[in-house]
Parts: sequence; structure tokens; C-alpha cells
Amino acid sequence: MRNETISESFALKLMREGKLLMKMHTVKGRRWFVVPGGQVAESVAQRLLERPDVQPFDAGLLPGYDQTFKLSANWRDHTDAARRQRPRELPPAANHITMNEDEMSNDLTNIVNDGWLDVGIEASQRVLRGSLLRFADWNWTVGKEHTPVEKGTQLVAIGVAAGWVKWQGGKPVETRLRQPGKPLPVREELPDLEQLKWEKGADGQFRDPWQETKFVYLIDQRTAESYTFSTSSWGGREAVLHLGDAIARMRSVHPTATPVVALEASAMPTRYGRKSKPVFKIVDWNATDTGNKEDQIIEHAAPLTLSDDEECPF
Repeated sequence: MRNETISESFALKLMREGKLLMKMHTVKGRRWFVVPGGQVAESVAQRLLERPDVQPFDAGLLPGYDQTFKLSANWRDHTDAARRQRPRELPPAANHITMNEDEMSNDLTNIVNDGWLDVGIEASQRVLRGSLLRFADWNWTVGKEHTPVEKGTQLVAIGVAAGWVKWQGGKPVETRLRQPGKPLPVREELPDLEQLKWEKGADGQFRDPWQETKFVYLIDQRTAESYTFSTSSWGGREAVLHLGDAIARMRSVHPTATPVVALEASAMPTRYGRKSKPVFKIVDWNATDTGNKEDQIIEHAAPLTLSDDEECPF
């Protein structure tokens, strides 16, 4: 794949038109993009972020880690100061794209305006992304056909979302996700508080239609296929919290670290006897350097095993 990025001047031009600077997950790691527009180099993104008129817009899936930025409405007030602080940029290459000489072609415009990046943004805004990943009776499966997934399959955990899902007639009918930077609403802030109006479960007891749920988003870094694993059990939610804590700790040293997890299974003692539970075993960490280096693997990171005792309800 060619190493193609838009220039800093063209990125600024797009942001002045209202486009967003976003850090997105790709099969080669986390990369910066102006959406819609194209990819920007890490060094260019850092210079843009240093501008006082570039402000956080969205924290993404992990609160506290801003991933989307926009140019403030008063960007003109900062333009002169920014120019005095930075050497004048050289004229951009044709079609505002820079690349190696042996990689030049005449169809560069399509790289920026072919529309695929916009479609990817639309897909990333869904609650359920890609194929549904399930676990039951020691086995991992995927999709409506419950196609078996080999134990030990490695995926990159690229994000997580939390929210409340309302169930009715055995199907999810409403989802309220946590807003970036804000706590998840407590149950009492949601409707349907009269228990006598709740549906009954298999045990004959009234079942709260609202289930606190976490969605873990994963991708296969070889094929870019995406998966969603959801959990509404206490053990499952705790597993996601522990995973988030591990990511936060690793990112205190490596800000762009993303875990590679292996799908495993282990025994789980319960009051009903010995059961199985899924295990997310961290086997590696991917990280992108802040310089011009390619993706690097964080070496000597101690593996961390996290479990989830919830079968995907969908």
C-alpha cells in the first residue's frame, strides 16, 4: 500500500470548511485523517493539535482520550500568530498529496475523494459493527449461523461503548449510549420503573427491560474484518472495566497502545456447578510512534488475562 498523506495546508483548508481531524483505527494501527479528505502524517497532526484554534470535539469510545478535533469558529484570529511561529510551508505536491517518487500516479484525486472513508465513518457510528461474536459452552462463534471460531484467534480490541439496552419480546428495541466524557445514567433516570409492568423471564420473575450493556469492538488486523462482542452481566462488565484499566495504564507510557487479545475459554465455578466463561487474553500491544517510524510492538509487556461470563444476547 502506498504511503499517501494530504499536506498540512490542504488539511487546514478542509478543516476551515468544517471537516474534522480524527484519529482512527486501521489495520496498520491508529492513524490521523481529515474527514472527509484523507490521511495526514503523524507529525502534521501534532502540529495541527498544537494550534490554539484546534479544539477537542469528541472523546470517542474511551472518555479522557480525545480522538476527534475541529477548528474553532474564530480560527482567523489565530492564523497570523500560527504563521509567525512556524516556517512557511513548501507548496504541496499535485492534488495536495505527498508520496515517494516511484509511487506517483495520475489518479491521486480518487484517493482523497473516492468516498470509502466517509462510508467507514458511517459504519463506525453504529452500535453493532461487523459480525456478532458469541461465546457459549466453551466455544466461540460468529454471525447468525454461529460459525465456529478457533480458540486462540487473535483480534485487536479497538474500542468499547457503554449504554442501556431496552428489551421487549426478546429483542432490543432501544439503546441509550453513554455520551463522551459523561457518566452512564443510573437506572432510576430511565423509564419503565413499575416492576409489575415488566415482562417475566424464564424463571417466572419480573425482568427489568433495561440492561446495562458494554460493547467491545474488535478487528482482525490481517483482513480488517470487524466484530462486536456485547455483555450485560456483572462479570462481563467487570471484565470490560479491567480491560479499560489495563489500556489506560499502558497508555500512560505508550499513548497509542492498543491490545491484541486471544479468544480463550476457562472454567467458572457457580452455584449451579462448573460452567465455562470466555477469556480475553492480552498477548501483545500495538503502538504507533509519535515520530515517522512505522508501527512498533511494545516488547516485554506482561500478558494480562481478562474474562467475561456473558454470552452475547443478540
